[in-house]
Amino acid sequence: MPKESIDTEAIVLHHIDYSDNSIIVRLYTKSHGLLSCIAKGVKNKPKKGTSKISAFLPLNLSETTIYYDTEKELHLLSEIHSIRYHQSLHTDIKKMAYTSFLSEFLLRVLHQEVQPEALFDFLKQKIIQLDLQSERLINLYFHIILNVCGHLGYRPDIATWQSLLDAESTSVISFLNEIYFNPDYDYVLSEKEKKTALNATEKFMQVHIHGFKPLQSVAIWSLIY
Repeated sequence: MPKESIDTEAIVLHHIDYSDNSIIVRLYTKSHGLLSCIAKGVKNKPKKGTSKISAFLPLNLSETTIYYDTEKELHLLSEIHSIRYHQSLHTDIKKMAYTSFLSEFLLRVLHQEVQPEALFDFLKQKIIQLDLQSERLINLYFHIILNVCGHLGYRPDIATWQSLLDAESTSVISFLNEIYFNPDYDYVLSEKEKKTALNATEKFMQVHIHGFKPLQSVAIWSLIY
């Protein structure tokens, strides 16, 4: 049977309008990885309670029922329920910037084949941590994106950073090497070092991840720069 109903946890990454009352949503699911689904009727005005569209905010953690068709690229989202209501990801200005940036990053890199369950569990844990954490968000951000690269088979090491950065950037090299393993690494990047580290990670991804292009999320640039 090409069609089946699947119940799976999912991370909302992005959605676009499809019709007057429907959207197409990109989900990273625990069972099937990255999926595109049509969600019908979600833009209809609710009779009471919260609008259905609120379930599709980026990095929402959800339980879903999806009619999955192995012969198609677009599937039908039957049900979606948030399994955790974030405290600050969608209300704190800085965290909204990181949320936008991470959502776009994941959309860019998760087209590759990867075992979804382990990466999903990692992302779920780190999204909750990002929601709850109030300090050194930039450290957690680098920890997340570098570990995603590791899950995709491109794990950076100290030799990687030495090849991408000059000899004067020893503190940034140490930071990028340590932050992969420890998001609580006790080092505060200067503004100049943030730019250097961000440029180095983008170079790394352009070299190792096929088709990777610089991210366009504007909000994060004002935060980092």
